[in-house]
Amino acid sequence: MITTCYKRTQGIDISFDTYPPILPHDLAKGDVTTEYARALPAMVFFHGGGLTVGNRKSWFPEWLYNRFSQRGYLFISADYRLIPPSTGHDIVEDIQDLWKYLTAPDLVFTFPSTPKSQVNVNSQGGSAADDSRLRHYAIDRSAIIVAGSSAGGLCAYLCAMNCQLPRPKAILSLYGMGGDFMTSHYVSPKTSPFFRGRELLGGADPEFQEFQFHPPDLKADATERSRLPTARVTADSPLSYHPRTYHIPGYPANLRMLLARLYLQLGTYLDYYTGQHEPSLSAKLRVLLLSSDQNTNSDDASGARSETVTTMLDSIPERHLSLFPQSIVPQKVRSGEWPVTVFLHGTDDTAVPVQESRNLHQLILALGSHSTVAEAEKEEDITRRASTGSKLIEVSGEEHSFDLAPDAEEKYGKVFVEVVDYLDGVVRDRI
Repeated sequence: MITTCYKRTQGIDISFDTYPPILPHDLAKGDVTTEYARALPAMVFFHGGGLTVGNRKSWFPEWLYNRFSQRGYLFISADYRLIPPSTGHDIVEDIQDLWKYLTAPDLVFTFPSTPKSQVNVNSQGGSAADDSRLRHYAIDRSAIIVAGSSAGGLCAYLCAMNCQLPRPKAILSLYGMGGDFMTSHYVSPKTSPFFRGRELLGGADPEFQEFQFHPPDLKADATERSRLPTARVTADSPLSYHPRTYHIPGYPANLRMLLARLYLQLGTYLDYYTGQHEPSLSAKLRVLLLSSDQNTNSDDASGARSETVTTMLDSIPERHLSLFPQSIVPQKVRSGEWPVTVFLHGTDDTAVPVQESRNLHQLILALGSHSTVAEAEKEEDITRRASTGSKLIEVSGEEHSFDLAPDAEEKYGKVFVEVVDYLDGVVRDRI
C-alpha cells in the first residue's frame, strides 16, 4: 500500500491510500504509458460516516477491494474534509483536487515487490522504497470507477457531477446518501428513535457545542451574534469506542460518530452540509414540505410529491445546487455525461432510506435511454445495455452497512460477484 498526500490546506494534509493489484505476473501487463509503467483500471473509494467522521480506513469494504484487486485494478481509498466546520463545498473542492491528482498523465505508483510493504509518498510524488524489485503502475484514465458507502456514495455522485476531464467510467453506490435530500429524513426534527432504533441525543449537551451552530439569543442580548461551529478542521477522524467497562459498552468514544445522527434528529443536516445556517436552509425546506403534506390528495400523491420536490429544489440558492444530485444528475443524463451507475441498498435501511437509491435510479431510468433493474432476493436480472444506464439491487430486509456484517460473504457473495462482474464489464466495454 502507498499513502499519498494529495493536498495540504488549512494546516492539514489530506491523503489517499493506493493498493496494488493482486494478480499473477503474466496478467498484470497493461498498456505501457511510460517507458516502464503499466496502465491499469482503478477504483476510487470514499468512506462513509455521514460526512462528519471517518477516514480512508473506516468501514473498509474488504469484499470490494479483494474482488477488484484480483481483477487487476488499483484500489484507492481517499480522505476528504469533514463537516463541521467544513461544508459540502469544501468536500467538492477536495474531490476535484483528488481527481486532478489521480488523472495527471505523469502519475506513477511504485510498489515494492513484497505485497505487505508500505510506502509513504509526499504530494510531489516522491516515495521511499528500499526494494530493488519494484512494480510500476499508472492509472488508465478511461477506466476509473468511483465508489462509496453511505456518505461516500454521495461523494461518488459529487465526483461524477464535478469532475469531467476525464469523466468516471462508472459509479458504485453502496446505500449511498444524497439520492433524495427533499424528505423529512433530512429536514424535520425527530421526537422518537429513528436511526437503527437508537436513543435520541441531547442536542443541548455541552459535549456537542463545538460542533453546532448557535443562533443569537436576542432576547438576552440584542448585540449577540451567531456562532459557527468551532471544531477544528480535519479530514481524518478515526472510529473509536468505549471499552466494555463503560456504562454503555461499545458506545462511540469519538463524538463525531454521533454528529450525523444529531443533525438528522434536529432536522438541520442540510444547514451543515451547505453551510447555510442563517437563514436556515433546512427550515425553509421544512416549511415547503409540511405545506405540501397538508395539501396533498392521496389520489394524486405521486404527482404532488414531484411538484413538491421541484418547488423545494427551486428554493435552494443557486450556489448550493451543485451539492444536490437530484438537481444535477438529470442534466448530466440528458447530455449523456452521467456514468453507468450501480446501486446496492438494503430495503430496511434507517440511516439512508432505500428510497434515496430508488429515486436517483428512477431519474436515470426516466431520462436515459436504458436501465437495468434487479432484486437480489428474487434472483431476477432484467438487463438492457446502454452507455447511460442504471442498475438497482435491493437486498430485502437488510439495514445499513449490511455488506460489512461477519456473515455478509456467506449470505450475499453471489450479489457481490454480480456487482463486480457488471462494473468490470462496463469498464472493459463488454456492457
